[in-house]
Formats: sequence, structure tokens, C-alpha cells
Amino acid sequence: MNHTKCSFCNEKSVLFRRYEGRAYCEKHFLSSVERKVKRTIRKHQMLSREDKIAVALSGGKDSTTVLYILHLILRDWQKTKLIAITIDEGIANYKPLLINNARKFTKSLNIPHYVFSFNKEFGKTMEMQKKRKEPCTYCGIARRYLLNKKARELGIKKLCTGHNLDDEIEGIMMNYLKGDIFRASRVGGMVKPGTETGRKLFIPRIKPLREVPESEIALYAQLRAQKTPDFPLNNTSLKCPYKGGLRLEVKDFLDKMEEKYPGMKFSFLETFDKIRSYLTSSGKGVQKCEKCGEASTGKICKTCELWR
Repeated sequence: MNHTKCSFCNEKSVLFRRYEGRAYCEKHFLSSVERKVKRTIRKHQMLSREDKIAVALSGGKDSTTVLYILHLILRDWQKTKLIAITIDEGIANYKPLLINNARKFTKSLNIPHYVFSFNKEFGKTMEMQKKRKEPCTYCGIARRYLLNKKARELGIKKLCTGHNLDDEIEGIMMNYLKGDIFRASRVGGMVKPGTETGRKLFIPRIKPLREVPESEIALYAQLRAQKTPDFPLNNTSLKCPYKGGLRLEVKDFLDKMEEKYPGMKFSFLETFDKIRSYLTSSGKGVQKCEKCGEASTGKICKTCELWR
């Protein structure tokens, strides 16, 4: 097969999908990613006509891509509102650039944009927590806490994150290795609590990119930046200085398996989705934290334990 030509036209290809056996030119690749996202949204019934949706916009390639594609989908949905929320973790030489990218991009799309910080909420930043044994744990817990709290205060009905295929299966594998089956059950196209307390406190999550590989999102962002004003170009190479530990080792293992067995990542996610409902039935319920009043799976939430 000629991988230098698009499988759908005679244009030069920009990507060959080994798991499909097809080559894509720029035009057909961009449209294929957008169609895949739309299929994921329909399959998991992520959107409705009168939603108020917030995108957790870090300013990186994944969140920027999902914000842009949602904007394309929702621009004709007059009763559906779309906003963006950015969390400033206080990571020097990294976050300021991303926040600036996010501000410019949301302004170009005329999307309301809100920025909230660890420093204002907790009186601490990630610069003060970077010597911790697992800084990613501290950052992730606090970021999810603040996103949920601020989304609820803004009257948001659904919180959209930029989790891609790699993020999803890495999360499943990490929680399995740690023996945390309940946390693994939270991985899904649309995650919402089953208890009355949970429904009041926890904003349902949607993940439209969960069936798109990370490498394809990086290519999509790079190509889209050449066509769309203010679409951040430098996000594909900007990396968090604290990211590491078990996740990188799990990622390396899964990447090697995908290289050897193309399509393995999709099979992994599809299999987990089939058994996920059995895991959630025995999971812990969401309750109110006794200290801060936010959503928690125990008497005291992890954010209060680690940050307060």
C-alpha cells in the first residue's frame, strides 16, 4: 500500500493509521478526528440542547482541541451555553504561557473564560508542593476539586475535560495496579454520581476525546493552528515539569504494546467499558466533606487532607 498518498484522494498524506490501514491527507485527517469526536458524543449521550457546559481549559493541546471542536458543534445550538474554566496551579515558567494562550483563544472564539488559582483558594501553589513525593497527586486532586466547585458555583450542568485515549487507558491501568477498582470505575465517556448528595455536589464529566489517540490530537492541534487564528501552536511541545512517576512507566508500556499490536489501546478501552457498569454498582457513594462541604468519598475529602 502507498502510504504517501491519501486513501481517499490523491493528496499527500500526513498520517497513516496502522490500526485502520489507511492514510490521511490534511483535510481528511482533520475531518476524521472531528467525526470521531461527534460519534463519541452521540454514543455516550454527552450533550443536550439546553446544556450549560464548561471546558476545563488548561491551554494545552488536548483541552484547546476539545474546546474548538465543541465550539464547532454547538455554535448553532442557541440554547446551549459554552464557557471555559482555567485553573492556575502556580507552576512557574509553564502555566503563565498556557493561561495567556487560553485567554487569547477564548477571546477569538467569543467564549467566556474564567481563571481560578490554587494560591487564592488554598494559600499555596504547586511551586510550594513540588518537593512532595508525588506532586502530580497533589496537583490533580486540587485541580479536580477546584474545577468541580467553581463549575457548580457558575451553574454548569456538565464539565468537559480533554482526556484522550491514552489518558483513559493509563488511568485504568494505574488504578488497577494500585488496587483501586472504585477509582478505575470513574473512567468513562460520561461520569456522574448515583446518590442524591452526589448529584447536588458533583458536576457530571464528559470526555469527547476519549477515543482519539494522544498522537493524533497533537497532529490535529498542529495542523489546525495553521488554519485557525489564535489556535496555540506551541502547546504540542510544552510539558509540565512535574509529570513523572508511575504514569510515565505505564505510558511507556502501553505505547510499546500498541506499536507491536496496532489497535490494542482501542480494544483495552472497549473491554473496560463493557465491564465498567459492574464496578460502579459496588462503588462508594459521594458524600459531603465535613470540613469544606464539597464532594468526597470519605468523611474528609482528599483536598482537605493534602492542602489544608
